[in-house]
Amino acid sequence: MEATVEEADGIDKGTITAVGEVSNLPAEVKQAGSDRKPESLYVQGVDEGYSESVGYGFQTAAKEYGSSREVWDALHKDGDKAVIASGLAPARNASTFGDVEPSLKLTGFYGDDANLPEDLTLRVQDPASGTTKELRVIGVLESSASFAGQIVTSQETIDELAGRAVPPQTYYFGLREGADAAAVARTLEKDFAASGLQTEVTAEMIRDSDATRRIVFLLLRGFMGLGLVVGICALGVIAARSVVERRQQIGMMRALGFQKGQVRLAFLIESSFIALLGLGAGVGLGLGFSGTLIDNIREGFPGMEYVVPWSALLLVIFTGYAASLLTTYLPARRASRVYPAEALRYE
Repeated sequence: MEATVEEADGIDKGTITAVGEVSNLPAEVKQAGSDRKPESLYVQGVDEGYSESVGYGFQTAAKEYGSSREVWDALHKDGDKAVIASGLAPARNASTFGDVEPSLKLTGFYGDDANLPEDLTLRVQDPASGTTKELRVIGVLESSASFAGQIVTSQETIDELAGRAVPPQTYYFGLREGADAAAVARTLEKDFAASGLQTEVTAEMIRDSDATRRIVFLLLRGFMGLGLVVGICALGVIAARSVVERRQQIGMMRALGFQKGQVRLAFLIESSFIALLGLGAGVGLGLGFSGTLIDNIREGFPGMEYVVPWSALLLVIFTGYAASLLTTYLPARRASRVYPAEALRYE
């Protein structure tokens, strides 16, 4: 595939930086040394191009490997090695509500251990050829490795199990930075139309699968925005009631020599104190809780970053404060026009 892509029409040289081939073989799998019944799973075989280019990390690995790159290198260089998805690894803090039972039960370790035991081995048999191999598990993939299989080994190991060359069913193409992924995908489909190649842009797949969550967040933002509007209107109502309920106090202030602008300013300062206190408390609690939430989520998704949208946050603060002053201005203006004699007679 890599050699063929270099000759493809419409793709500039250097646009595709890596090509990874992935094949799948149905097999019967169980933990070596256990008396459990084998489970039917697909074992994924990856070639050297995939192993050298993939960026997935590991929750835990065998102690002789110091980095994720060493694990991937060992997968296709040493032979009879495998890595497993995080969903297959037992968890210490697994809850009983909503958990999905793993398709293959493994024991003797946990997914958050510092290192995997040396004797963690899977017994894999190809039902078609009858060939059986024992694969040592050297790594547990991070939970964000959503496009990896449950059991991943080298392409050579898959071929030995099947007793033949298993053709790849999936190809991954790495592109140079700035390349138009959608345009490259269309070009590949055109050049390989006779082979029935179908392409998908990984970023678009992730966005599509994440669409529901983003819609829920938009709804939550809408409800929070509605709450902000209601709070601002409440400030206006409070200011209007203050003019009525504190009419005699306003008259006393005017009788003591307060000018109209001073009375108006007093109401605006009072409203500003309430608005700024509410905005400050909301921003502080939001930043505090969101940071803690992202830290907890980052345990399962190490690549997640906590980024505060300062421009949007400042816009909300400024808009909220300006709107609160606007809703308070009309009652404050009304209060400043109260005549002292009329206000002092008011009951």
